[in-house]
Amino acid sequence: MAKFFRGGQGQAQASQMVPNLAPARAAASDRAMAMREAYSNGVRCKGFTVTIVGGQSSFSVDLSGMAKNFLGFGFVFLTAPGGAVITQLVVNNDVVVDSTLIQHFQVLGTTSDRDYYPFPRPLNGQDTIIFNFNNAGAQAIGYLVVYYI
Repeated sequence: MAKFFRGGQGQAQASQMVPNLAPARAAASDRAMAMREAYSNGVRCKGFTVTIVGGQSSFSVDLSGMAKNFLGFGFVFLTAPGGAVITQLVVNNDVVVDSTLIQHFQVLGTTSDRDYYPFPRPLNGQDTIIFNFNNAGAQAIGYLVVYYI
C-alpha cells in the first residue's frame, strides 16, 4: 500500500482544493432571512368600494388572516353625499374613531399631504373591523383604503 500512496506527494489537503463556502452560504442565508423579514413586515393596502345609504349603515372590512397591525385608512368620495356623513370605526370592540365626519379622512391625491390617517392597532388574525355610518343626506359612494402590516 505504501508504494501507491506516499503522504505529501501529489496529494493536496482538502482545504486547499475545496473553497470554504460556509461564509458565503451564511451571508446568502442572512440576506434571504432579511428579505423574508422585510416581506412579512411590509406595508400592504386593500381597497373597498363603499356605498353609504341614507340613514344608518355599516361596512365590514375583511383583511388577510396574516395581518398583524392595522395602520390606518383613507377615504375618497366617488359621489358626494347630500349631507354630513358621521362615521365610527371599531377595531376588535375598540372604538377608534367616534362621531366624526368621514370627510375629515379624505385623501385627495396631489392635494393631500398623506396617503392615510394613522390609527395603529394590533390585529390577531380573527379581527372585526367595522365602519358605521350615519348619512344625513342621499346615498354616497366612496372608496376606502385600509393600510396594514
